Amino acid sequence: MAYQKHLEILKSGVGKWNAWRQLNKEVKPDLPGADLTGANLSGANFRNANLQGAILNKADLSFSNFIDSDLLYAKLENAYLFGAFFSGARLSKATFLNAMLGSTNYHNSTMWYTDFSGANLLKADLSNSSLENANLTNTNLSNADLTSANLSNANLSNANLFRTNLFGTNLFGANLSGANFKWARLGQTVFGFTNLSTCKNLVSVAVHAPCSVDFQTLRESGSLDKEFTTKVGLPELLMEYLPDFFNPALLIYPAFLSHSWADKEFVRKLYEALTKKGVTIWLDEKKMKPGDNIHDSISEGIKYYDKLLLVCSENSLNSWWVEKELEKVYEKEREMQKDRGKKFRLVIPIRIDDNILKCRDGILATVKSSVIGDFTKWRNESEFDKALKELVDALNANRPDIQPPSLL
Repeated sequence: MAYQKHLEILKSGVGKWNAWRQLNKEVKPDLPGADLTGANLSGANFRNANLQGAILNKADLSFSNFIDSDLLYAKLENAYLFGAFFSGARLSKATFLNAMLGSTNYHNSTMWYTDFSGANLLKADLSNSSLENANLTNTNLSNADLTSANLSNANLSNANLFRTNLFGTNLFGANLSGANFKWARLGQTVFGFTNLSTCKNLVSVAVHAPCSVDFQTLRESGSLDKEFTTKVGLPELLMEYLPDFFNPALLIYPAFLSHSWADKEFVRKLYEALTKKGVTIWLDEKKMKPGDNIHDSISEGIKYYDKLLLVCSENSLNSWWVEKELEKVYEKEREMQKDRGKKFRLVIPIRIDDNILKCRDGILATVKSSVIGDFTKWRNESEFDKALKELVDALNANRPDIQPPSLL
């Protein structure tokens, strides 16, 4: 609740408020939750004030000073804030829905999960600000300065980025669907885990330094205009051959190594050997704790990776739920076979003991019939290398022999 004395001084008028602030510079205004809806507070000095949860909807706050103030959860919907100063302010989870924010200064401010949807940020200074997970849907950011701003996981769908300065801006995971990049200024801009396929006017951007566009963004974005990819510094040869990497007929599948924590000594050796062979493989040891089995590992592995290496042992298979989980895996295999018109092996089991050989019926018998490589003598280097070769061959069974183009 706002300190009543401070609230009464503020309501007496901006002139008296600013005069009181000038005479009491050591006092930090305490106005949390204050309801100032529709108030005329143009030019007010709120520097270093506590305005957490304050209600400032439809208020006139033009040219007001909010430097280093705390507006966590504050509501400023449809407020008029032209020329206001928010440098260094804490604005996380505040709401600026449809607010007029032209020429405002948010330099070095913190705005995590802040809602700017529909707001007008024309010529606003957002440089060095933290806008992680902010909602900037349908915002007008024309001629705004987002130099070195962090917009990771922010929503910029249908945002207007006309002539916006995006030098050093972090757009990792940002939603850029429908965003208008007409004449935007880029340089060292980070496009990571995002999708540029529906962005508008990408070819018009002015690029002052190479940008970072990661593999996931290229995969999600599909065919991008050559003029844009050239401008941001992507090699022409890469873009020429990139479609081949996304062709299902040519795809080299990453694998997830599913195992019991109790078999970690073998699994670590196998992981390192496969990595040296150039196999793209993920090993998540952090999830495997004493007492854990492969239940979660299989579910997560089958969800996020294209092939599953299943280490069959007494430790991993001696569980009541394993048949149910493997059925999920094989069901996905059947779905992929139906979609692609050919048999597709998603699970590649290997054994490090004879436990799997004791299975006579059920789904574990199916696993037994397709076991690749006998690693039961894995402590013997020659036997390990022999089994490793068979495993690598199995992983590369659908991999085409593509020769790189000659540059001579």
